[in-house]
Amino acid sequence: MHRSRSRTSCSRINIPEDEAFELAKRAFQFKNERGRLPDINSADAWEKQMAEGVAALARYRAQAQAAQAKGESVND
Repeated sequence: MHRSRSRTSCSRINIPEDEAFELAKRAFQFKNERGRLPDINSADAWEKQMAEGVAALARYRAQAQAAQAKGESVND
């Protein structure tokens, strides 16, 4: 139950794509420094924001791939 709640909250995040990319770059630095990815359920606001950026960027990338796949199947 807890896991599904965190996924639901991720899908409601409204972060512009360029900001999500910057947050994801910072999350990569965080991972290199601390040996783990930022946690979206963290009490630390900055860590949570980085995790939300990673989730938003993943969503943007998935949408772009789906749109590209849809475009390719229409043209075939």
